[in-house]
Amino acid sequence: MVRLRCILTTLLVTAVVTLASTPAAQAITISVPAIDFGLVPLNTQVTVPFQITADAGFEIISASGALNAPFGFNFGTCAADLSTCQSSESFLPTTLTTSSDTLNIFECPTGGGSCLGTGLSVSGTGYSVLAALLPAFIDFGHVPINTQETVPFQITADAGFEIISATGGLNPPFGFDFGACAADLSSCLSSESFLPTTFTTSTATLSLFECPTAGGDCLGAGIPLFGSGISVFSAIPASVDFGNVPINTQVNQFIDITADAGFEIISASGALNAPFGFDFGTCAADLSSCLSSESFLPTTPTTSTATLSLFECPVAGGTCPNIDVPIAGSGVVPEPSGLALFGLIAIAGRLIRRRVR
Repeated sequence: MVRLRCILTTLLVTAVVTLASTPAAQAITISVPAIDFGLVPLNTQVTVPFQITADAGFEIISASGALNAPFGFNFGTCAADLSTCQSSESFLPTTLTTSSDTLNIFECPTGGGSCLGTGLSVSGTGYSVLAALLPAFIDFGHVPINTQETVPFQITADAGFEIISATGGLNPPFGFDFGACAADLSSCLSSESFLPTTFTTSTATLSLFECPTAGGDCLGAGIPLFGSGISVFSAIPASVDFGNVPINTQVNQFIDITADAGFEIISASGALNAPFGFDFGTCAADLSSCLSSESFLPTTPTTSTATLSLFECPVAGGTCPNIDVPIAGSGVVPEPSGLALFGLIAIAGRLIRRRVR
């Protein structure tokens, strides 16, 4: 009986010693908790390095999961050192989608036994540099009619793609020029133009397309376009006030007239008759920009007003717009001068003396 107790005690102590001397595996340690590649241009590879450390008594043996496109795994130095090494995960998107996977790395006891694995979440999104690098929009703003404004911009195709065509903002009042893209289909300077022929706001969308050099689905990106045609037909000054003018005295005011491009100054109406008068001046020779004059010759001590209307018409024919110039002036009786007043006093004195006689 005593012998049996001794044997049982020996076996129990041996078991306890054996358990205490066997390390508990904690699984592989990876230096990053997860890998998010973020936004990556199409056909462009991004690589993230990280360290793998196996448990004591274990060695790194294999990986599964995020090994296939668009992801890729490289054991790196783990091929030489199975306990702690530098490896990397890569992402090479070929579509405009978000991809995700789990990289599983396994370690096994060097003396044999059950293997352990650790997972690393990986994700990334492919995006197009064609769309990302184009202007968000082109707003030409207010452009004088029949005057062209041009905005240059860079087109950059995605890696493995080439720029092939454009649609949308190609027709009047907009226009598109491929520029250097005719020689370089990957990255080039092009331009969009705006030439308004009406006094309106115009909109369009310029769509640009790229296709894979090896064949496949093409991608497109759009640029919204805006522009407004305005008139610069003007008269300077915009109004004329002659103020107080002695009756039967004429005063003149020069008026500088500028027509819109593609238009010519053709006529005037309104403040042409007495007490006002209008002279086209140099406009008779130059119908686009000239110096004219308005006159005022009051014959009564009153205030007069009128509106001088100036007209321009398209050289090629069409609607003739006009601008109005308000005109005003007042006729006043002139005050006698000092000499004239002295003469009046002298005359009055002689009349008085005659009556006294």
